Amino acid sequence: MSIVDAQFAAEWVTKKGRVYKYDAIECLARQLSKAQQLSSYELVCNYLSPGEWIEVSEATFLISPKIPSPMGGYLSAFASLAEAQAVQTQNGGELFTWHQILVKFNDSKAVVQ
Repeated sequence: MSIVDAQFAAEWVTKKGRVYKYDAIECLARQLSKAQQLSSYELVCNYLSPGEWIEVSEATFLISPKIPSPMGGYLSAFASLAEAQAVQTQNGGELFTWHQILVKFNDSKAVVQ
């Protein structure tokens, strides 16, 4: 998949070293619930610094109707809670951890590292 907007990009690297790229974080979250193997790791781009990759376990996520993502989930990632809170103050929305995002974007609970 080609990445349209780097602010919302995500990447999944499997244990076997295969790399899957996603145009939006919510697509990664949905895919992981369907995957039969555990991931090696997952990365998301920092909304404030496109091109800067963050491990999902270290990111803070914001869903804000004022920040549309390419696939309509309004989901963005930040390197720190403070960055996410600053953007939330300006744009509204709700903050999430990666585990909460997996649950929100999937029908059943997903396995989290």
